[in-house]
Amino acid sequence: MRLKDYVSCDCFDIFRENGGREKSIKFLRMRNDVRGVLAKLVEYHVDPDDYGDDVFEGIRSADGS
Repeated sequence: MRLKDYVSCDCFDIFRENGGREKSIKFLRMRNDVRGVLAKLVEYHVDPDDYGDDVFEGIRSADGS
């Protein structure tokens, strides 16, 4: 599976409808920050009540937070 399949299509709306140019610029900036993208995926798609705080520990230490 590709990362594109996990992230909202808004981030990958490259020069198309829905203000695609601005979203494309944001995506190009995100492309260089893989850890940031993965952190957002976990943040938006994982319920901490289901898995506990351990899920977020690795991401926090990678980000330095």
